[in-house]
Amino acid sequence: MKLDNSKKLVILHLGPDPEFQSQVFVDGREIQIPTIDNTFSVCQWVSANGFPDAVICEQKLPGSDGIAFHDFWIEQFDPNHQIPFLLLDDIKAPELIEKAQEKEIDSVYFKPVTVETLVNQILTLKKNNALTNSLINGKSIPTSCYKTPVIKRISDIITAFLLLLIVSPFLLIFAIAIILESRGRIYYVSKRVGTGYNLFDFYQLRTMYSMSGRRLKEISRLNHDIQKTSELNQDNIDAADPRISKVGLILRKLHLDELPQLFNVLKGDLSIVGNRPLKIHDAELLTPEDLTHRMAGPAGVIGLWKLKSQRRLKRMSREERRALDNKYYKIAQRKYSVWSDLWIITRTIPIMLRRGNR
Repeated sequence: MKLDNSKKLVILHLGPDPEFQSQVFVDGREIQIPTIDNTFSVCQWVSANGFPDAVICEQKLPGSDGIAFHDFWIEQFDPNHQIPFLLLDDIKAPELIEKAQEKEIDSVYFKPVTVETLVNQILTLKKNNALTNSLINGKSIPTSCYKTPVIKRISDIITAFLLLLIVSPFLLIFAIAIILESRGRIYYVSKRVGTGYNLFDFYQLRTMYSMSGRRLKEISRLNHDIQKTSELNQDNIDAADPRISKVGLILRKLHLDELPQLFNVLKGDLSIVGNRPLKIHDAELLTPEDLTHRMAGPAGVIGLWKLKSQRRLKRMSREERRALDNKYYKIAQRKYSVWSDLWIITRTIPIMLRRGNR
């Protein structure tokens, strides 16, 4: 099977090495090498651009390594090993070569190595792989991602709709109070990561003053206090934050700023119960293993993370939140997970009400 030399070759490079150029020419053939430094961004790139012709992965990655990413890549994107995968490291190590062979990694290279050498090896691998031209050319993310069961989706829609009917008068009152206290939009929209690595608009009632960036100088003292002690809870932090309005402080304390997330549930961005929807920065810090587990469960308005955080005074660490997210993905795989969701709801609401009344 011959390769089309006129076709632009796209090689995805994962790692912090700045030496890789975004566009090079090898034997007159255009080679594009987009460089990405974290697993989540790889998922986003594939979602937007489709699958690359090959992958070059550094062994040393932030919080992980190339072997772990290869496992993630095969499980999520390339279960038939159709896309050439090259591993790159700084120091030649026989044990790395042996481990790479066990994982069926196509080639291992050690620096210094030229881009031309890597590209020629990729072209050789593609010529030897009769399945190369049958690669999936779509932009869809892997089928192993979580798909919301029908019964859970129906219960989410019914619950969100009924709750919105009940709270709509209160939403109107809160909206008027926000407008009267400070100018700006009633709601706040941020980007979050949901099921299937998808970004969505995350809705909240606005709890900060407009142009709150001007108050950032006053935040330095608060940041110092947070680093100095772990005994501060979220209520104390919010009360000391000069960017938060008086109405916003009440909304946060009673968790009422989260009510617009019911619209996210109706849209299908969230479930009532699920993992905490991540900010993009937090998603980029996930290891391949953590990311795999997170995508095997839905993002939700409440969940184990909400239940645990409401029952303690100290701030929950990122590691503790990840552990709870990974625990819920196992719950989401159960055939009758709706009953577990109901248990989480019935335990979370009373705790939230008690904390709100302190």
